[in-house]
Amino acid sequence: MPKLSRKHNMKKSSTTAIRIITTFVITLLALLLERSVQKAYLSSDIYEAFQSHGIYYLMISLLITLLLWRVETSKQPSSKTVKVLAVLIIFGASFFFSNRIELWINSKTQKGEINQNYSVQLEGISWGEIGIRDLATGEIDRMKVEAEDYNGLRENDTISLAFKKGIFGFRHSPSIHR
Repeated sequence: MPKLSRKHNMKKSSTTAIRIITTFVITLLALLLERSVQKAYLSSDIYEAFQSHGIYYLMISLLITLLLWRVETSKQPSSKTVKVLAVLIIFGASFFFSNRIELWINSKTQKGEINQNYSVQLEGISWGEIGIRDLATGEIDRMKVEAEDYNGLRENDTISLAFKKGIFGFRHSPSIHR
């Protein structure tokens, strides 16, 4: 068995360190993105983005996965299990990130405003949130609210929410208008 040179071991160690640091940075960015998106959108709006742009997320994910696969497989051999696992993780993460990045960019822009009426649902909801039922569709969602907005609300009150509409057409940043 050939003896590996010290230079080869150092290169392998630095590659591993770069991968660990890169993974840490990407994970941190993912958490920050997720927090920002969860604050700016109702869960039904996040779902709508997946529904309407899912094919684009799929194409972006396939492209990123193929590019990373090509780069990684040309560097060093690894087992088929590791390769399959890496593909699944990369594909899933890039699919998720595609949505979150689009929604984050959308929330930083404003092309207009939309007003919509909701009925307030307070039972079984955590402090700092209200349940809202869309009067047009009957769909129920949750919304985070500040204490000053929460005060004075009663079960089944009708409120009007003003949403900003972003560059990709998704509504975001709801605020209560009484």
